[in-house]
Amino acid sequence: MSSALIWSAVATRPRSAPRLLARLGVVRRSLRYSREACHQQNAARPQHKKYDHTLRLPRTAFPMRLNAAQVEPRIQQECLTGLYPQLRDRPADSSSEDGPAAFILHDGPPFANGDLHMGHVLNKVLKDVICRYQALQGRPVHFRPGWDCHGLPIEVKAVSAVRSTDASEGADDDANATAQLLDVRQTAATFAAGAIDRQRTLFKRLGILADWERPYITMTPEYEAAQLKLFHHMLDQGLVYRRFCPVQWSPQSQTALAEAEVEYYDHTSTSAYVRFPLINRPTGTDPDTPIAALIWTTTPWTLLANQALAFNPGLRYVLVRPTPEAHELLLIAYDRLEALRQTLQQPLDVIQDVPATALGDLQAQHPLHSRTIPFIAGDHVTSDAGTGVVHTAPAHGVEDFRACQRVGIDVEFNLVDGRGRYRDAAGPQLAGLEVLGEGNTTVLGQLEAAGSLVHREAYQHRYPYDWRTKTPLLFRATRQWFADLRHIGEHARDALADVHETDQPLVAPEALAHIRECIAEHGSDFWWRASVAELLPLDLQAQATRYKKSTDTLDVWFDSGSSWSAVLEADHGENARADVYLEGSDQHRGWFQSSLLLRSATRPDGQAPYRQLLTHGFVLDEQGQKMSKSLGNGVDPSVVINGGKNLKQEPAYGADTLRLWAASVDYTNDVSIGPNTLRITHENLRKIRNALRFMHGNLGAAEPALASGSAIVELPSLEAYLMHLLADYEGSVKAAYDQHNFLRVHQITLNFIQTNLSGFYFEIIKDRLYAGGQDSSYLATLTVLRHMLTAFEQALAPILVHTIEESYEISKTYGAASEAHSSVMLRPWTSFAEWHQPALGERFDAVRELRREVFRLVQATRETGAIKGGSDARVSVRLPSATGRLVYEALDHDALTEVLLVSQTSFARAALPSYQNHSSPEVDKKELKFLDQSEKKKVNSRMKPFEKRAEQPSTLNMDDDHIRHVEREVIIRKMVKESAGQFCQDEMKAFADCARGRSISVVWACREVNDIMKRCIASHMTDADFERETQRFIELRRLNRARLAQSEEHQ
Repeated sequence: MSSALIWSAVATRPRSAPRLLARLGVVRRSLRYSREACHQQNAARPQHKKYDHTLRLPRTAFPMRLNAAQVEPRIQQECLTGLYPQLRDRPADSSSEDGPAAFILHDGPPFANGDLHMGHVLNKVLKDVICRYQALQGRPVHFRPGWDCHGLPIEVKAVSAVRSTDASEGADDDANATAQLLDVRQTAATFAAGAIDRQRTLFKRLGILADWERPYITMTPEYEAAQLKLFHHMLDQGLVYRRFCPVQWSPQSQTALAEAEVEYYDHTSTSAYVRFPLINRPTGTDPDTPIAALIWTTTPWTLLANQALAFNPGLRYVLVRPTPEAHELLLIAYDRLEALRQTLQQPLDVIQDVPATALGDLQAQHPLHSRTIPFIAGDHVTSDAGTGVVHTAPAHGVEDFRACQRVGIDVEFNLVDGRGRYRDAAGPQLAGLEVLGEGNTTVLGQLEAAGSLVHREAYQHRYPYDWRTKTPLLFRATRQWFADLRHIGEHARDALADVHETDQPLVAPEALAHIRECIAEHGSDFWWRASVAELLPLDLQAQATRYKKSTDTLDVWFDSGSSWSAVLEADHGENARADVYLEGSDQHRGWFQSSLLLRSATRPDGQAPYRQLLTHGFVLDEQGQKMSKSLGNGVDPSVVINGGKNLKQEPAYGADTLRLWAASVDYTNDVSIGPNTLRITHENLRKIRNALRFMHGNLGAAEPALASGSAIVELPSLEAYLMHLLADYEGSVKAAYDQHNFLRVHQITLNFIQTNLSGFYFEIIKDRLYAGGQDSSYLATLTVLRHMLTAFEQALAPILVHTIEESYEISKTYGAASEAHSSVMLRPWTSFAEWHQPALGERFDAVRELRREVFRLVQATRETGAIKGGSDARVSVRLPSATGRLVYEALDHDALTEVLLVSQTSFARAALPSYQNHSSPEVDKKELKFLDQSEKKKVNSRMKPFEKRAEQPSTLNMDDDHIRHVEREVIIRKMVKESAGQFCQDEMKAFADCARGRSISVVWACREVNDIMKRCIASHMTDADFERETQRFIELRRLNRARLAQSEEHQ
């Protein structure tokens, strides 16, 4: 015997249940067997349901809850396989300018360096929603996904992997270095390819429609060749030049970093005050008194590269004597005098002023070398810190570089290599030492030994760090390629001619074309494998000894920023542009900008590669914090979809829940996600599925010919009003999609379900659906339900991919076979604009306002105990004439009674002066009286219960609606429970599955699913449900009495 137990009365227990419950010591009155368990036990017994054959109960295969783990993969296999090519290759309508031209969304390539995070999910779902909506408008859609495979994150991992396995590390021969480099590149490519496969799998699991069989990948030969072609075009146009320039350099990563790759942390440096003895002296000074310029630096290691001392012509400079005993004078800015006295703890007596104009003629002796150091003017010199005289090393500072370049000083004097170590030219004591470590300490020692170090101290400040390796950076001048977009053509060539070059690049057109062909055929690894001669065209191979291979690499922003050339123009022709670029807000200074600059500078039209630019914020946790592994606050998309190890704590919500989350947030700002957010989102999905299930259940319960019949032209006013609301809904949804406002789509959908369906129309039509005849009102209801399904499916198809495809599979059975498509995405968008009737909407606004007031009064009277619900009330409505006319024009008595959910309604004659022939019954039992505006709409209600009849009604009294206590408490209650069970079959089955094979452990083992089932049943056993079933019971009783009367007459 099954021991599946639940905490609510769903079905009658078997006779053996009391003995079992007694043995288990469970409270008998609080337990019942589940419907499914009872049916399994009593399958052989005849089941007698007295009323089932008289009802049209909902019947559908569409469940309220989606079993995502099984259903979503099946839907993807059956409905989404091969769908994208059909949407892409459909013909564009070129018959008019407003026709559905092809829609192109160009994908910003995510980095192929790991698994997906929620930022990827938000980005790709938003793109997919846009593309799907455009496809529903009949437009051919082009969405080719991409991946960026170049950059330090992959390179660092690849280098680490190769070093851990390469036994020959440290060998210096070129052949081994090239082999190791190629190993690194191959390892990086393998790593990127694996990340692409993992990311693509999860993107497809999310239901993203894209050209997954033909993505663009930045490490493929054809993409690299296209990128080189654009670079060569820019070079030919004079937009690219090469020069020596200081950049933020990471010794750990051995590469230059963009500002976006730099983080700033608190850092302690050793600052030093250093003497630079003057070779000549200012006019008017004592020739026997030595003078030195005092400088301050936080990077003593850069002193070896000093090329000048900078001063500000706008500052006052003075000569000071450090101590009374000192013979040498120091040159400083007067504004720094007090600060220096505090720092150096010396009196620094002012001896005389030195005009700033005189400093430009001075020269100093380098403290560690025999070089002569000139003084130069610089606007970057301030009196905020230091001494007013600035040590200038053009190889290690942007401002230093510009100041020296402006006066023609050599800016290429660089003694630091790519590993952040001194080169041999720095001298035997410094060669090979790390400048940020032992090299800096050694320089300070040399300065002290030379008597040039005046003072040193620890200095705390914000310092740039490599965001990947978390190690300090240094400014280091290297030869870099630059794109000068301020000049084109001859102007750029003139600027390039002014740049000092020591090794000119080979830019002959035939050489560049040959290299592109090699890369396109063999990939970029060919650059390292091939000899110089192989990289040259035949007519230049004899000069191979004159050239060497460059190790410069294109910036990653050029890599991805040229994708419009490699992808858009390759797929759609020259000068093609995308309709939409959509990425995170950080791409304004990244991919958006690089794409804009590259295309606008290189194409004749000078336009951006995109027609519309959309950005989204970052994904944070529910406390507004950035997600990180260290905080442990990340949300794994695969766990959200498939569930975690503990399904109670991490349930399998499925892809549609994630998609609904992405569409239900204001993506223009930062968004949040977490357990509570997912729970709420999933509940909203359940509400949507519940509405769809109601429609399917009642269409499925109808005879096939009726469910699939043609629409009724003349709809009753209530159904016409619903179609009017549906037209408003469809128009609002379309406008929201056109504005990419998916949050609005989500809001108006849930509001429509709650306000117009669950809280209004569905309540009204249940009786006619379940117990009414196949009359015109029933057919009109089916018509509206079919239209509702169409409207909801097309409105939500871009967002709830799997839910709507599952719904459409069933919807196809209601229509003609010729109208069915393999996917809802292939069904044309249906407009409901013809049903828009503002006048009808205005009339029903008055009806619904009346309905709300009636509900309020019924509830207030019910609380007094005078009545038990709306079925006990008759309502007489006395309204101001204008409002009364609106209500009267909207509905007749019977329809108004149905809408108000009461037993009878009538209009007071005074409310209808224009309708003299109208006959309304005199009703004095119950009255809702609305006064006009002049009386401030005071409401006076007088509601009395029906008087009890003195005699019990005859069995054959057709008009007797009296409900006996046993009928209400036994029969009607059972009908309500059975009706609730129809809506909660999935929850009951889940409980039965959990309870199967258990005994007393069912109480705690199945507590969660039991609670879910109880909540579901309780939600369908409300007062409104009892009132509905009471009315249904009365109708059934009338039918039975009529049959009995006919039988008696026949006898």
